[in-house]
Amino acid sequence: MMSAEYQSFRKNPFSKKFAIALVVVFTVIPVFFHVALAVSPAPYANTVESDRGWTVKTANALGQPDGSIAIIGGLGNAELILDMGAGGEDSGDIIIYYTVTSDNIAPTLSFLDENKTVIQKVALQSLQASSDVVTMTATYSGYPSHYRYVRLDVPFFQAFGLDAVEVASHRSGDGESE
Repeated sequence: MMSAEYQSFRKNPFSKKFAIALVVVFTVIPVFFHVALAVSPAPYANTVESDRGWTVKTANALGQPDGSIAIIGGLGNAELILDMGAGGEDSGDIIIYYTVTSDNIAPTLSFLDENKTVIQKVALQSLQASSDVVTMTATYSGYPSHYRYVRLDVPFFQAFGLDAVEVASHRSGDGESE
């Protein structure tokens, strides 16, 4: 036998609509937002794929710029490969957050595909010597190819401080920046 409260709930159309609204609010909407957030990759490097040569605190180059610096370079040629994220392949320019102590440092940024094949190399020129973190943009012209990794190569007897790399803009299917 059903209670009087339950029978009243079943007969009241407002109560049914309220119950359905609660189900939507607590199940459907959170799932939608979770999927939407999962589809939008972070614009920053999220993993150190590899490093070679003299590198110190490479994990400091991950995520948003925070003033924690990874050092690449020193006594030999050095490189740092950063993964921009699976599913985060992109074709936008890269903003580099860096610090250097000399104007005559000549690192190279390479855009690599998912197989770590070089798509494009960019010589980072006109670097600004500063003890503070400054930025420069490396222009990506390899569209429609998408890169997954970026590699920073620092020549012999030079040192480069890297805080973060960020995708500056995303390109839509027609090549226009978003």
